[in-house]
Amino acid sequence: MGKRKAELKIKGMDELIAKFEKMSKGALEPAMTEGLKDVQTYLNERLDKTLVNAKLPAGGKYSTGDTKESIVRDQVVTKENDSISIKLGFNLKESGLTSIYLMYGTPRMSPAKGLHACFNGAKSRREAKEIFEKRVQKEIEKIMNS
Repeated sequence: MGKRKAELKIKGMDELIAKFEKMSKGALEPAMTEGLKDVQTYLNERLDKTLVNAKLPAGGKYSTGDTKESIVRDQVVTKENDSISIKLGFNLKESGLTSIYLMYGTPRMSPAKGLHACFNGAKSRREAKEIFEKRVQKEIEKIMNS
């Protein structure tokens, strides 16, 4: 057999590996945390626009404002094992089942217009994903360009 050897040399490969290791060791975690906070802020803005008397059942005649006050706004990000999360929507301990009734309606009450779409609508999900990805992508670009 011949003694030829195939060799591939790439300049800067060590630097690239070091940057990827930096990303894997938690450099992206702050960006993901901020991304989750941005998503919560986005959702809360949509909820504030949706929970107006004109969109509530009976024109908001029976609204006391408790549900709007129970929107989670604390921006506390929790970390468990390899995942991070943030609470979205309503605090059920404060509003009880009222927020669920407003979202889905009851046999005698129609749901609040647009409330279900704030959480489960395709537009909301797409925009929340874009907000999160922008924050993380900016951090990745910063790491890769350093």
